[in-house]
Amino acid sequence: MTSPLDRVVVIDTEFHNEQRPGNRPVPVCVCAVELPSGRRHRIWCADDAPMPPNPLPPDAVYVAFGASAEWSCYRALGWQMPGRVIDLYAEFRCLTNGSVLNVGTSLLDAAAHYGCPAMPASHKERMRTLVLTGGPFSAEEREVILDYCMEDVEMTAVLYRRMLPEINVPAALERGRYSKAVARI
Repeated sequence: MTSPLDRVVVIDTEFHNEQRPGNRPVPVCVCAVELPSGRRHRIWCADDAPMPPNPLPPDAVYVAFGASAEWSCYRALGWQMPGRVIDLYAEFRCLTNGSVLNVGTSLLDAAAHYGCPAMPASHKERMRTLVLTGGPFSAEEREVILDYCMEDVEMTAVLYRRMLPEINVPAALERGRYSKAVARI
């Protein structure tokens, strides 16, 4: 019998919120890594060209940090929601609520808590500022943004592996369903 965690996609998106009805995000890129194969996906979304169908496997468990942001981008792209989700933000909060932490609750904070390698906060802030300009982005900026998004994916993948022994997977999958509902709000 195979485990529901035999095929995992760790995913991150970058987007900005130019003035759109309902404050819908404008996806800039989607990056993902499939586990255990290590297959990487770097998808640029910010051009006016039509988006291709979602190339990511629909039957995998999807792992993200603050997953409702990813599903908001899925909705904006017209992609079908994944069936199973683990949101590491929710899991980090469940595992640390009531504890005195020396960190906050961001991805960088969770990575620090679990001793994961992480980018400097100043780099993350610079990259988020660039993405939020909304472009147009030069070819060099596109590569830098895709690299940054993939760095977040890789950090999230390490965090997932470190947190997994502590995660109640059936409960996490239920909380992950909630992240898709939040994206619809």
